Amino acid sequence: ECTGRAPRAGLFPDDFLHLGGDEVDTTCWAQSPEIVAWMAAEGLNETQAYLYFVRRAQQIARGMGREVVGWDEIWDNFGTSLDPTTIIANWRNINATDVTAHGYRMLHCPDPLWYLDSLAT
Repeated sequence: ECTGRAPRAGLFPDDFLHLGGDEVDTTCWAQSPEIVAWMAAEGLNETQAYLYFVRRAQQIARGMGREVVGWDEIWDNFGTSLDPTTIIANWRNINATDVTAHGYRMLHCPDPLWYLDSLAT
């Protein structure tokens, strides 16, 4: 059957794929000779390399027919440099109007309600 959609990416049946992006620490990249050489060859600093990684991972996921979701830290770091189809998962109560006014979609995931380690005993 031809649905006009890319084939599913595997095990999970829905189209959403959360790629994370919270609490990323790029300082370790400066300790890797291979990564330092790659960044120099590409003319990138650590922040630019992080954006490259986010965009590339999202491109791969979209190529597999997925709707890409990322934590609100990617918005804080890159804002409208992100692909406009990126869905921002807001767990820190950032300003939703700032995100949606630029045409991005948002999921509200209030912390700590969705963290298993935050459940009352």
